[in-house]
Amino acid sequence: TITGDPTGRGLQSYGLVRREKLRLKEIAIRQNSHQDQLAAEIVDQSLAPVSNEPDSLRRSPDEANFQNHSSIAREAIDKKNISTQKNVNDSVIKSLSATPPITDLPATAEHLPIEKARSHKWQWGIVFSAGTAHAGKEFLGLKSLQADYLQYSSAPGGNNNYYRYTSTIVRDGHNISLGIKAERRVSKKIHISFGLQYSEFNVTSLVGIKNDTTGSYSVNNAANKYSNNFSFAEVPVKLKWQLRKSSHFPIYWSNGITIAKLLKSNALQYDPSLPQNNQNANAYFKDNSYLNKARIDVNSSVDLRLASTEKYSVLLGPYFHYGVSKFANIGLYDKSHFVSFGLQAEILFGKK
Repeated sequence: TITGDPTGRGLQSYGLVRREKLRLKEIAIRQNSHQDQLAAEIVDQSLAPVSNEPDSLRRSPDEANFQNHSSIAREAIDKKNISTQKNVNDSVIKSLSATPPITDLPATAEHLPIEKARSHKWQWGIVFSAGTAHAGKEFLGLKSLQADYLQYSSAPGGNNNYYRYTSTIVRDGHNISLGIKAERRVSKKIHISFGLQYSEFNVTSLVGIKNDTTGSYSVNNAANKYSNNFSFAEVPVKLKWQLRKSSHFPIYWSNGITIAKLLKSNALQYDPSLPQNNQNANAYFKDNSYLNKARIDVNSSVDLRLASTEKYSVLLGPYFHYGVSKFANIGLYDKSHFVSFGLQAEILFGKK
């Protein structure tokens, strides 16, 4: 028992203090260092009874021993924690010093992630299209081209001759294009592209017998099919929107303009204004000076991405081209517009 404590409460408090000291001793031992052992020795010494102290001067553990010995043990543990933290900091600083500096990042913190930046690189691809070609007047070429002329004829059973008014119609043909393009994403859903392509435009007409001397064709007895071919070099510029967001089959809508340059043509002309003494009067003849050498088209297409890998993507869909510029101002193609529609296929190389 503790002197001066007949109730035994001092003994109970002393037991709590002793358990606290034992707990601190275990913590100190776990640190496994010189400071830990020193803290444990300090705690052991504090647990030894003080025999030289008179009973009258002994204080209750909760007033003296608890505060004194706990503070000594905690001070030793704090010293260990400070030393441990210093060792950790020294290790971190040494590791960072050995790491080579990063010099290829942008100066601003808002730089794009590497994966996103790659998607904004230029892609190149091959474009092929094939469809129907039409030449006509008025908006969208809805009015067919036709050559109106006077056909010489004789009256049956007599000597009187006369001219009969008749016409021929330019019929639809085909359009084929092949080229290359460069495409780049400019936002999350919008792409811009530039291209260079070669295009063949074809329409047909019925002609008569060929004059080998002039190279023209008669308008009379037009029963032979003639193919009028036009070759163009084209530069399309397009914007492409992603309509359907899907990782498997996304859908894109492309719109743009095309600047076209006429390279060559074997097209036949007809000019009713020529005088009758002209060798090409009332005849089909070749003369490209009747044609405008440059034109501007608008185009639109809907593309479905059918396949996609890390190296290429395949897109397929319908297209529509309309010649805004008039193809000619005189002759058979006077005030005419070229129209074509069909299927277009693209193969884009590189990552999406």
